[in-house]
Amino acid sequence: MTRQNKLIFKYSALVIWLIVIFMFSNQVAVQSSQLSGGVVDAIKPYLPAIPEGLLTFLTRKSAHIGLYFVLSLLTYSIAIEYKLRARAQVMYSWLFVISCASLDELNQLFSPGRSGEPRDVLIDAVAGLVGIMVYYAFIRDNTRKYTTK
Repeated sequence: MTRQNKLIFKYSALVIWLIVIFMFSNQVAVQSSQLSGGVVDAIKPYLPAIPEGLLTFLTRKSAHIGLYFVLSLLTYSIAIEYKLRARAQVMYSWLFVISCASLDELNQLFSPGRSGEPRDVLIDAVAGLVGIMVYYAFIRDNTRKYTTK
């Protein structure tokens, strides 16, 4: 695969993932509650000791963590293609994730019954940074493994 084709593939995956995030963000409150409620109903029998309200909260925040963890992996995979210093790759990727999280929460202000939560931006930012650090560590370890032989 040529570098150009690789970049096209990576940017396409990123755009698709952003569309997924913003589709969830555009759901009205009833749709969003039904979706998370369905997940809670499915896992509640396995976690009977956890109150339903807490389980709902954890389910909704886990969705944020998962979405932005994947977003950070996609973003960082693009950043490394540009041969910048590692610190710049990390910072640009993380700033992109934080920007998307902020825009996502701002977008929710315009969805009926939804609100934009600074706490969610923080959760998304932390999930993004963890994703970037996991990817960075993976690359560093594999680079060492294959260049020391």
